[in-house]
Amino acid sequence: KEIEPIKAQIIEKISELIKVTIPNGGVDVYGSCATELCLPWSDIDLVLIPPNMNADHHGSSVQYQPKNCLLAVYQELKSDTNSSWVKSVQFIE
Repeated sequence: KEIEPIKAQIIEKISELIKVTIPNGGVDVYGSCATELCLPWSDIDLVLIPPNMNADHHGSSVQYQPKNCLLAVYQELKSDTNSSWVKSVQFIE
């Protein structure tokens, strides 16, 4: 019960960061955290939902392709503005 408010705060901070970085994108929690079956040391599983692309699949909305969305979030997490709460981040393709 002690860790739940901390996990909720982490989820909220990351969700806000993603929503600012990827306008009209979304974030959902899944896995053991979402089902409330997680243990205190469990990870937090989040899925980033890119905004719908209005262009065709070969169109110009390149910034909304999933890999580019993840890269944008990674770069934002590494920025100096988040250094007070982000200790390390790793982008794995």
